[in-house]
Amino acid sequence: MIHPAPSALCFRIARRCVVLLVCFSLGMHWAVLQGVAWTGMFVANLKEGSVTEAVEKTFDGEHPCPLCLAVKEGQKKEKDDSKPLTVKLVKKFEAVLVVETRLMAPSAQIRSFPWLVSSFEGWSERPSMPPPRV
Repeated sequence: MIHPAPSALCFRIARRCVVLLVCFSLGMHWAVLQGVAWTGMFVANLKEGSVTEAVEKTFDGEHPCPLCLAVKEGQKKEKDDSKPLTVKLVKKFEAVLVVETRLMAPSAQIRSFPWLVSSFEGWSERPSMPPPRV
C-alpha cells in the first residue's frame, strides 16, 4: 500500500479540521444531535405502534425525549451567550475603526500616456455620413 506524502496528509487533516470547524460554527452539531434523537424516538415509538403512529408521535413536539430537551436547551443557551459577544465585538470594531484619517490631495503631476491619447483622438469626430434610416 502506498502512503501519501506527509505534506499531502497534513493538508487532508487540515482540510477536514476546517470543514469540521465550519460545521460547528454553523450549528450543525445541533442538527446532528436532533437527528439522533428523532431516530431514537422513532425506533422507540415503532415498538409501541404502527409506522404512522410512530412518525406522528416522534414529530408532533408533544412527546420530547431527554435528548430533544437537551438540544433545545443547548440551542437556547448558545443563542443567549452569543448576544453579548456580538455587542462586545461591535464595540471593539468601533474602537479600532475610530482612527484619525488624513486625506491627501492628489499629486500635481499628471501622468500622461501619449500613445493612448493618440489612439483615441479619432473617436471624438462625427461620422462622415449620417446613419441609415429604417
